[in-house]
Amino acid sequence: MTNVMLVLRSGGDFSLNDVLLISHHIHKHNENAKVYCIYDKVDEQTDLVGVTLLPLENKTWDRWWCKMNMFSPTLKQYRPFLYMDLDTAIVSNLEGILPPVNEDKFITLGGFNEIGYEQYLLSGLLWFGNEEKILKIWDAWNVDTEASMEKHIVGGDQEFIKDVVKDHEEVWQHLAPNKIFNFKPIDGKKSIVNKKGNWSARVLDEIPEQASVICFHGRPRIPEAAPYLDWVNEYVNYK
Repeated sequence: MTNVMLVLRSGGDFSLNDVLLISHHIHKHNENAKVYCIYDKVDEQTDLVGVTLLPLENKTWDRWWCKMNMFSPTLKQYRPFLYMDLDTAIVSNLEGILPPVNEDKFITLGGFNEIGYEQYLLSGLLWFGNEEKILKIWDAWNVDTEASMEKHIVGGDQEFIKDVVKDHEEVWQHLAPNKIFNFKPIDGKKSIVNKKGNWSARVLDEIPEQASVICFHGRPRIPEAAPYLDWVNEYVNYK
């Protein structure tokens, strides 16, 4: 059994429906996964179908900063675990990802497309396997959380993490080539535009043959893309 960790803080773009959506698709393709979600609306462990909700330790860290709760020693009992953003689509089994070959590492995403692997650290898919590095990030974060938030007001949690760890210990794109895809590649053949929602993007109009994970990371969110693409519509309306 391998643990998968999600994070939900109310008041933003995501809801419990997004947790249930990704949890369904994780279990659909991976029988040995156990899904948890730390959530600010529960005060004790709560078991739902397919996912166990855990209390969010610090509810004041908003936006992407709520993800810093995963580095807390209170979650050590669940590590190692795989973390993924809620705007991630699981389209096949997570072979090569869950668990990874380098299970004792802190594994991050490198940049997509023209953004070099080494230049950027993306936090949409993380493996929490190196307890020493996890503690180092947690300790650095608790020196002055307000100052860190202010310093990284644009780059957010992933910029803060990169400042602490300096270099990638391991990158998903190296460990699982052709398994993880960007929903908005620069060479995407199809463009979708939503003037009301104030977003537009070139997108994957079909699921790549070997894909396991497709990272939406930003607008459009998965349900927002469903009216434009058959595969996303089928993904959302799985019932």
